[in-house]
Amino acid sequence: MREQGDATKQRGRRTWSVAALMLLFALVGALVVGLRQPPKLMDRAKLVTSYRVPAGEMVFEHRWMPDGRIRVLVVPLRSFSRVEEVEPRTGDVVSRRVFNGVTNACWLSPDGKRLLSLEPGAPAGSISLCRIFSVDEGRQLTCVKAAIPKRTPGNQVVGIHILWNPNSREWMDMSTAGMGTVHRVQGGMTRSVAIRNTGLMVPLILDSRDRLLVHTFRSSRGGSLGYREISLSGPSGSRSVPLQLPAGVEMSHAYLSPDERRIAWYIRFREQQPGWLQRLMALVGRRPGADYKSEAVYVCDRNGANMRDLGRVVLSGAEGHISALQWTRDGAAVTFFQNKHLYAVDVAR
Repeated sequence: MREQGDATKQRGRRTWSVAALMLLFALVGALVVGLRQPPKLMDRAKLVTSYRVPAGEMVFEHRWMPDGRIRVLVVPLRSFSRVEEVEPRTGDVVSRRVFNGVTNACWLSPDGKRLLSLEPGAPAGSISLCRIFSVDEGRQLTCVKAAIPKRTPGNQVVGIHILWNPNSREWMDMSTAGMGTVHRVQGGMTRSVAIRNTGLMVPLILDSRDRLLVHTFRSSRGGSLGYREISLSGPSGSRSVPLQLPAGVEMSHAYLSPDERRIAWYIRFREQQPGWLQRLMALVGRRPGADYKSEAVYVCDRNGANMRDLGRVVLSGAEGHISALQWTRDGAAVTFFQNKHLYAVDVAR
């Protein structure tokens, strides 16, 4: 009996030793993870103005005007889109223009003076109408057809993307199959664009020299093939761009700086608890926590170099979403809406 009791005590000591060791590893791991946490975006961001988006409405885009005012594209859930001009010093709305018939598929031109509306055709995916409005006058400037097939010859599902040229005089409608048209705002001039591609592509930015940056995929299910820059005018050609976004990216959007030398990125992550923590929780009979999502703002050079994380926001339900990224006119900061307010984060090194 005595030997059996000693053996029981020894097993108990070993169990406690293992538990203590695991706890030590957990504390050290938590410390390391804590030290390596990315910066918090809202710790760096500064409130720009007291202007606040009303409840139940979303901001799709905003533009900084030459006089320092801000034009904000607001999309209500049960009404038509409008453009509000805001005086940032007071937060007052100095003008408001509602565009009847325009819902959530709309984009402001880079100079903030025009609004493009996309109206899907019937049957779905056959013919879409692109209408351009003057924001100052509220009148329609032009209306053109954008013929976008619903599927590629390989039966791949495609989507449509709208990109403005920074000159605000041209825009491009393009499908993920690499087919599209470049339109002139006035004069009705168009030119077709067909890009040879073995998979699907997502157009990201179009610069003033007609160079298009795209993210290519094997199929609609994913499988990144990298980034390419494609020339749409002059000598045709494309080149690979060594862009490398961080791991765990679920969604991303790119925004070209005013001097066209840098790119700001909106990135949404789907993240998990570290593997070592999941294994430790399994050993003690606890289920690993569920995935969670966070959003971040990154900046990098046009060629993909000097990628920097400006900060992240952990999402909590419907709150906390980052939306409507935009560069300031001098390129010194990136502004965005979060929780109905406009913030700015400095991009200086």
